[in-house]
Amino acid sequence: MCRRILILGALATLLLSSCRKICDIVPGELRCEYLESPAIDIQRPRLSWIDEVSDETLKNVSQSAYRIVVASSGKKARKGDADIWDSGKVASAESHLVEYGGPEMVSGRDYYWTVTVWDGNGRESRRSPVARWTTGIMDPSQWKAAWIGAPWEKELPGEEFTPAPVFRKTFGLDRRPVSAKAFVSGLGYFDFSVNGMKAGDPDERLVPAMTDYTIRPENLKDKPIAMENNFRGYRAMYMTYDVTGLLKKGANEISVLVGNGFFGGNRNGRKIAWYGTPRLLLQIEMTFADGSSETLVSDTSWKVARSPIVKDDLYDGEIYDANLETPVWENVVERSPLAGTMTANTAPTDKILERLPPVSLEKQEDGSWKVDFGKVISGWIAFKGIKGAKGDTLKVYFPSDDGHTRYNGTNEFIFKDSTSINYAPRFTWFSFRDAVISGVGELSPDNLEAQCVGSDVPVISEFHCSEPMLEKILTVWKQTQIDNMHGAVASDCPHRERAPYTGDGQLSMPMVLSHFDAAAFYKKWIEDIRLSQDTLTGYVPNGAPWEPICGGGMAWGAAIDIMPWEFHLRYGDNKILEDNYFAMTEYLRYLDTWELPDGTIKTLKGNPGSDEPLFFFNLGDWVPPYGFPENEVVYTFYYWYCTDIVSKAAKALGKDDDAIQYAEKAASIREAFLKRFYKPEGKTFGKYGANVFALAMGIPESCHEDVVKTLRDEIMVEASGHVITGMVGSRFLYEVLSDNGLEDVAASIITKKDFPSIGFMLENGATTLWEQYDGDNSRNHPVHGAGLTWFQKGLCGIDTDPDAPGFRHFTVKPNLPSSFTSASYSTVTPYGKLSSDVARTADGFRLEIRVPVGCTATITLPSGNVEERGQGNWTLTDKVAEKTAGR
Repeated sequence: MCRRILILGALATLLLSSCRKICDIVPGELRCEYLESPAIDIQRPRLSWIDEVSDETLKNVSQSAYRIVVASSGKKARKGDADIWDSGKVASAESHLVEYGGPEMVSGRDYYWTVTVWDGNGRESRRSPVARWTTGIMDPSQWKAAWIGAPWEKELPGEEFTPAPVFRKTFGLDRRPVSAKAFVSGLGYFDFSVNGMKAGDPDERLVPAMTDYTIRPENLKDKPIAMENNFRGYRAMYMTYDVTGLLKKGANEISVLVGNGFFGGNRNGRKIAWYGTPRLLLQIEMTFADGSSETLVSDTSWKVARSPIVKDDLYDGEIYDANLETPVWENVVERSPLAGTMTANTAPTDKILERLPPVSLEKQEDGSWKVDFGKVISGWIAFKGIKGAKGDTLKVYFPSDDGHTRYNGTNEFIFKDSTSINYAPRFTWFSFRDAVISGVGELSPDNLEAQCVGSDVPVISEFHCSEPMLEKILTVWKQTQIDNMHGAVASDCPHRERAPYTGDGQLSMPMVLSHFDAAAFYKKWIEDIRLSQDTLTGYVPNGAPWEPICGGGMAWGAAIDIMPWEFHLRYGDNKILEDNYFAMTEYLRYLDTWELPDGTIKTLKGNPGSDEPLFFFNLGDWVPPYGFPENEVVYTFYYWYCTDIVSKAAKALGKDDDAIQYAEKAASIREAFLKRFYKPEGKTFGKYGANVFALAMGIPESCHEDVVKTLRDEIMVEASGHVITGMVGSRFLYEVLSDNGLEDVAASIITKKDFPSIGFMLENGATTLWEQYDGDNSRNHPVHGAGLTWFQKGLCGIDTDPDAPGFRHFTVKPNLPSSFTSASYSTVTPYGKLSSDVARTADGFRLEIRVPVGCTATITLPSGNVEERGQGNWTLTDKVAEKTAGR
């Protein structure tokens, strides 16, 4: 009888559950502070998810409430057992940046979470998959470890290289821990192993991320492009690893190999300013089944040996001598503490992103081998199963991306015997498509693999166009951008300078955010820029973290205003504005000191202690094909641009008085610009992009038509339809043309194949963009792609709304040139996939648009008709095939 009752009860439960209506939303893509499974050291992280809905139900269902469950194990989270925090059912449509509201978190712990949502009809979704974050060291006082170094090196580098140190600690355990978290920082870069097994992701390389680690001991005033040591702050990053499964009962060994990276500097060429010699900080927190714990730390009980890496340098390359693989262990020495804070590496790490086989391998007359991998990458060649005799030296010589051999170092491996070996460098990278390999008698394609290495920022977009040139250009730009992303900063080039230029950064950022999952990347880099600001003057350097090779001008320091604002527009993140608002206003304070009596601006900054202006502190535009606009035009435009942005940021933060003050200031700068630079007799503000800056700022109707015509004639007549702007002006060129009825002119520029044009680069075999249109200097420079935002903003019409950022509301105003018949763009927003597919049809114009869950769009058709749409997949048609407004 009891068994029958149990069976009937089970059947009743099953029937009730099958009758309960499940909503059509499936919460997915769970993120903590923009990352999938991060290690963090902030007490109130923000959680995000995407409400995934099928195309069929997208128009009909949206989130009305959510419940977040945080638990101590994945099993508990999966069951909804919130033994750490339960948000309860919260009536809200928000699924982005929802703050954790549980108890204070403790160090070295895993936090598992799930989310459930309800739709507008009160129907509950299935529980999301389980996600996780891990805590780092939450309180700086909990650091017990000491910085340690090698006795053959002093605190500060000498001129000559010494072998990279490998640190070791052996210890015993009478039982295995149930939890073991390792917190590790090796500066500049490190590889961390436990019992011979690499900890963490096997494809991870070149950690931790680049920062201004500490106060540099060098006199920074003696550098070519010098700085006072008045930075806002310093920090070094540590990695967090779960090493529970790598530890064992009995004897254990920790091994950490440390290289120079940006910390040790380039000692011979002195391209960068060093901080010190390689050093290690390590702390492992172990918990056992009975609740007891042990801590292992780096201290003077550790040993260190010279590794076979006898030289490692970012610029000059790396040499590995296998004859030195038998270590001679010495006692470590303690190093001085860093001046800054230790923070968790909450940015995408560098990884092996792509592996390329050779497309050709040829033996040359001198016995060397020439290998071609088909495209320019940033990374190295990994060798598999190669042999040599004792003392033979495998040499890898990189002709560089453009044959400029001065830009790349070399890579060497010295054999100890004839044993087959696998080898790849550890602490540097190269920019190359091909290489010349000597020192080995036999090679086959199976022995070689090019490994593309960079920050892990996946592509999240698709773009297609009836004009195939545009897709080719976009592919080449993406590769260039990937090649230049290392250590959660973006460089100008990955070989010659490898430096995080702020100007290149702010120019390229909108394009990067439109095509890559780069939120955590820029969140970290923006903080680097803020910390590099001069606290006395408000000046922001040309590169951040700062290096004394970085030249630039006002458009470079403007990154502190532009980048937080662009981040806010893309992600709807007010905190990025809150964190940086003071620094944003401080940069305006710096600019104010250069204002001229007429309200325009001219910088004459020199090196510290010098009244002589230094060219590389005061650039306007850079690398134009024909000539430069007046510097003062560029300066005054950016003076207005930064002030206008700060006004908008103040409004977003509810600082209404500031918003009014900065808006009035921006208006006065604009008036000063118009008064000084407009030349009525020539109907122009100047050549080489000056009219582009003016139109981007906005000019009176009384001269608007004349200036547009002057710009058109400069491009189409004087330049025969080619680009006229340098890298700064090109950021605005295509959008300004499209916004002013000159989309056909923009199409002419982007489809050109002769000099000067991006097409000229492609016609000459480029697989990455060049710094200069004639191919001089670097041929792996992404910044000329900054203006390609026109692809999604102009052709497909997608733009953010400052009043509802993060794509909660966005605008769609497509504008196809007459020679194009279609274009489409899709990306992943904080609320899901957005797409715009534009096409001419036999009787007019068709637009297919996808509006994500919880979002709305204002759509302007070529005829000028305006449509409002909520979430859903929509098809709109228009009888007018060409835009009439603004012509």
